[in-house]
Amino acid sequence: MSDHQNNQPAEHVAPEVKIFSSGLRLGTGRTGDSGAANAVLSGGMDRLLATRLQVKALDYTPVELPHVTEDQIHQDHPRLKYLEPIRQHDFKLKDGVFNALQEGKIPFTIGGDHAIAIGTLAGVLEHSASEGKQVFALWFDAHTDINTPSGSESGNVHGVPLAVAQGHTEGLFEDFYPSQHFVQGPHSAFVGVRSIDPPEEELAQQAGMHLFRASRLKEIGPEWPVQIAEEVSELYRNSGASHFHFSFDLDGVDPSVAPSVFTDVPGGPSLAQALRFVEELMARVRVDSMDFVEFDPALDNAAGDGLRAAQMVVSKLVEGLRK
Repeated sequence: MSDHQNNQPAEHVAPEVKIFSSGLRLGTGRTGDSGAANAVLSGGMDRLLATRLQVKALDYTPVELPHVTEDQIHQDHPRLKYLEPIRQHDFKLKDGVFNALQEGKIPFTIGGDHAIAIGTLAGVLEHSASEGKQVFALWFDAHTDINTPSGSESGNVHGVPLAVAQGHTEGLFEDFYPSQHFVQGPHSAFVGVRSIDPPEEELAQQAGMHLFRASRLKEIGPEWPVQIAEEVSELYRNSGASHFHFSFDLDGVDPSVAPSVFTDVPGGPSLAQALRFVEELMARVRVDSMDFVEFDPALDNAAGDGLRAAQMVVSKLVEGLRK
């Protein structure tokens, strides 16, 4: 008698997941290794994730950081900081993500700052091009990260990754996209946004991106995680895209509960709401690749609230993955 016939639930089969770790801080204009991924996976978290993925040990690859000194900040570009070392790092990550997807695995990059998403999305897009798929990208973030390279006022590369992935490569990242396959504007959504530069606002409007601002979440009230998860999943279902990339930036959460980020912006969702959103979203959408970024142990408080938040988010993200 089949499981369907005897009404017994089918056994949960965990997906194969390839974890990439990066301590990149260059995207925030700072040198050194943040040690973020090692911190997140400490205290038995690696064993917990392995148990959830039904494996003896995590399939885990650190992405090597290039050696950089502060005097190299504008060595390669008059505006963008540490451009070439970031390119070198992200190109290795791109190849790793592409190969993981070709092997049928879900790549999960634990950063590191959001500049890593140049590499992860480039790998995702190269794989999707080979399969004739469009990519839908969701950012849970206080920011949109769609400053173009020439339009970035700060010169911090962690503010440009999604603009680059949408084709604003400006002669700096063409080699990342050999197929010229990019994320389309209407296939981009942002949840928790509350800091967006005027040029980003204009680009988002022109390209038809979807912004679920923090102000709207507050208007909806405590049940916003359910409503927004449903709205995002409906956007994805109607988009024609068939690869879902989820990038979770810890600064999307209010800094009162995640004090360990470089660009904190007050007025964000609580950690509990963010975790519920992840759960509600991943119950509705199969996530095919994902990032967790912007946690920096050096910026955490003495109580370790940032690390606690980071581990809870990473645990929830892995829990929601499915084959």
